[in-house]
Amino acid sequence: MEGTVEAGENDGIIISNSYWPYILTLLNLYCIIPCTFNKLPTVWTIFKSGNIDGVSLRAVLLETYCFSAILVYNFVNGYSLQLYAEYLLILIQEMLLISVMLSYCDMLTLESLVKAIIFFACVSLSASGFVPINILSIAMATCPLIILYSRILFIKEMVEVKDSSSMSQVTWILSVTTGLSRLISVAVETGDSMAIGHNLISVSASALVLITIYYYKPGKSKSL
Repeated sequence: MEGTVEAGENDGIIISNSYWPYILTLLNLYCIIPCTFNKLPTVWTIFKSGNIDGVSLRAVLLETYCFSAILVYNFVNGYSLQLYAEYLLILIQEMLLISVMLSYCDMLTLESLVKAIIFFACVSLSASGFVPINILSIAMATCPLIILYSRILFIKEMVEVKDSSSMSQVTWILSVTTGLSRLISVAVETGDSMAIGHNLISVSASALVLITIYYYKPGKSKSL
């Protein structure tokens, strides 16, 4: 069945094809379901290797900020939950990952717990409408560059130790493929240029991380 494509003002791309609602539903499900365990392979890989070599704690913290900003931005703008539910699932796992990494660095202290509570209190206040939408838009606009920087930190860490044994290929394969699915669904359903830009940069940068993980996987002796 043929369909036509039109640009809808602030409403994404209008596609007059009866199959597209089903395709978008499948894309949204693929974005959400794998994200119920997206970060768990990395946690398991760290436990198995017994160290966090090649994993940047700073990069994970930057990810957490960006995922929180994206979650709040989508919620406040009233977008459908299926367009951003994965960020809530990933944030829960990010807390577990950060806790494990802090534990391996002997930094899991009461102070770090207090900082985490303050951070999520700020996130909750932002989601409740306490923060003006213009401020949230600025926070959202910074996410692509911050995500890019976090990916650079991941790559830098692996290049420096020439080892990616603590980085899970499964996690990053899911990151790339779910990111592509989300890029398509957001472009079609909302047309939000900031969200599209974020997803495009995130997918591209995540693909570079995945390549680096493979390049420095155990058993390979290479340098960039």
